[in-house]
Amino acid sequence: MDELDELQHQNAVEKKIKNMVGSYKEELGPDWKEKLMTIKEEIDWFKQNGLAHPSFEMKSGGERTGAELTADSKEIKQ
Repeated sequence: MDELDELQHQNAVEKKIKNMVGSYKEELGPDWKEKLMTIKEEIDWFKQNGLAHPSFEMKSGGERTGAELTADSKEIKQ
C-alpha cells in the first residue's frame, strides 16, 4: 500500500535513521547494501563530471560542503 503522505513518510524515515531507532536494512530491504552502493556510484559519477548531486544541494541553491568526509572528518577514498 502506498503512503498517504510521501513527504511525511520520508521525514519519519530520516528521523528514525538519525536517531538510530531504524535501519537502512529495515527501510530498503535485504539488498540494502547494494542499493546504497548504487547511490554511492551515482554520487561519484556526478563528482567526476563536475556536477552537483541533488542530494547535496541546499535550499539556497548552493552545495553542502564536506560531502567527501566521513562523520569523523576522515577523507573518503575515491
